Amino acid sequence: MTAMGANPQPLAFSELYQALQQGTYDAQENPIPVIYSNNLFEVQKYLSVTNHIYSGMCFTIAETSWNKMSEEQQQIVADAAVASAEFNRELNKQQTEDYITELEAKGMTIIEPDLAPFVEATSGVAESMRDTYGDMLDRLNEWKESR
Repeated sequence: MTAMGANPQPLAFSELYQALQQGTYDAQENPIPVIYSNNLFEVQKYLSVTNHIYSGMCFTIAETSWNKMSEEQQQIVADAAVASAEFNRELNKQQTEDYITELEAKGMTIIEPDLAPFVEATSGVAESMRDTYGDMLDRLNEWKESR
């Protein structure tokens, strides 16, 4: 966000609605279902759909719990985790589409900007994190080129 001229500041989510309402914060970044479910449309006039992040939910299990299961039970849990991930992605996609329509009906102005200027402004951000992410950046670039 800084690369695009914004001044991001952390804020407890419980304070967000009031901060937007009072104008102490100009904007916020959250998934569309979160915006809808928390009535942020009441205090936020515009929604820019940039699709710049996907916040996946990680399935985790304590190793001690995993090790207590038989191989058959582990396979059942592993299969269920894959199936639930696929279901979650589809549900998230559907909710996002439905909620955009609902948010517009509730008075929000939905903007789908040209993303090229965003890509250009942030082109060096990932590379600046190479020390942290290493070859994951190379794998990400390979994936992007294959699409």
